[in-house]
Amino acid sequence: MISPVKEVSSAARSAQDIAESTIAELRDTVTSLAKEVADVAERRTRAARHAVADTTEAGASELRRTIRRQPVVAMTVAAAAGAVLALLVVPRFGSRA
Repeated sequence: MISPVKEVSSAARSAQDIAESTIAELRDTVTSLAKEVADVAERRTRAARHAVADTTEAGASELRRTIRRQPVVAMTVAAAAGAVLALLVVPRFGSRA
């Protein structure tokens, strides 16, 4: 005859085994999903980097083309930008720190 204590003990072990296997399955599923999310994020990062590089290269090409077509305007803009930068960087004579 099987005692009730042994039946409860074996039932508890069975429930514990089922719970452990369920946890292991869930852990594997979460690991798989995390890997998939990491792969998607990596692919999107690569695509964004390529898009930025392409845009930057296109902008630089257009700027070079504009400078070649209108060198006088380009030099005027560069001189004005340099003058503004110099005014911002050089300290004023009348002000004291």
